[in-house]
Amino acid sequence: MNNIRRGWCPSLYHPMKTGDGWLCRVKPPFAKLTSRQARFIARSASDLGNGFINLSQKANLQLRGFTREHIQQFIPLAKNENLCSPDALEEGKRNILISPLAGIDPSCHQDTIRYAQCIQHEIIENETVKFLTGKFSFVIDGGGLFPLTRHHADINLRIHHDQWILQLGHAKQVIPCNLDNCAKLLKQILQFCNKHNYFRLLHQDYADQFIKENSCSKQSYTYPTSIEKLSIGQFPHGYHLGIPFGLLHSQDLSLLADISDQYGNSTLQLTPDRTIILPYCSNAAHTHLKSFITDKQDPRLNIVLCPGKPYCLQGMQPVMKDVQKLIRFWHSKLQTLHISGCAKGCASPLKNPLTLCATPKGYNFILYGRANDESLYKNLDLEEISAKLITYSEMK
Repeated sequence: MNNIRRGWCPSLYHPMKTGDGWLCRVKPPFAKLTSRQARFIARSASDLGNGFINLSQKANLQLRGFTREHIQQFIPLAKNENLCSPDALEEGKRNILISPLAGIDPSCHQDTIRYAQCIQHEIIENETVKFLTGKFSFVIDGGGLFPLTRHHADINLRIHHDQWILQLGHAKQVIPCNLDNCAKLLKQILQFCNKHNYFRLLHQDYADQFIKENSCSKQSYTYPTSIEKLSIGQFPHGYHLGIPFGLLHSQDLSLLADISDQYGNSTLQLTPDRTIILPYCSNAAHTHLKSFITDKQDPRLNIVLCPGKPYCLQGMQPVMKDVQKLIRFWHSKLQTLHISGCAKGCASPLKNPLTLCATPKGYNFILYGRANDESLYKNLDLEEISAKLITYSEMK
């Protein structure tokens, strides 16, 4: 069961058919929106789609309920707003996740954005990129208040002990990197992928092979044992907002644009935790944020889910409806509950302390696993799940 195929990633040029129409993905450059761009997306989601917008774990926006004709209307408008690449090839490869507080948080390395720009330039200029799949991705982790240590891509650039390193996938052997040799290393990696027909670089063996073939300097990388997450609410450089289950309505996004104009710096920063940061937003905005999560104790922050049935064609249960009946039974302040509409587990491909995976007859109950792993209990109904959540919500 562990080799279940999760499929491909939709883009603006290659939308995905879902249960509520077509879904198209908008990738704001480095996950940053101006208030003008936010209003444009909100207006388009309402006028051309069904008004619903999902935040993705890649810090992208997924607009729902479009028709194919409406997507064709939307593409040139998005280009005019600088929200997409000029062609489908470049858009499909532009999968760059950058520290959300780069350029905002002084403790995030000052070169973080420059590394991201270097990668973006290679994507645009390097012909080898055509060979890669649309899932091939990059992480640029400058540390600071919102580190990306928990996030991994095919190519990861990280600040580690005041030094930049290049990590392929989850490799424990990494390559020292700086701005002078970054572009050269990227070219070598892309040529390496082309030479060996490697579409992804997530396995440890690929890193070892690349380092050996290119005689690269290497060093060991040890993951931090504890990773502090940026708390929800006011922080020194703005306001960090939780978005209930990563789902926005167009009017919510319009409201955030207005708040950012009035109390912040007229920008919104998306994060891979499906949250939104309003940079430099004052605490005076608090009374206008009732639609969002502003309390770090809110149990919804520890529940990850996908839309489920009927919004997804693979969905087997109405996840968005069912979660409303389960929230009050999940009391964990530290552990994540993943509710998946099917065994693909798109909302959280990692192992979680507890996963509920929808089946035609109910939900499988999986401890410390993924949606497609073996379950402790099978086909539970909501009443049975509620009783067990009370027991398991404070698992250690």
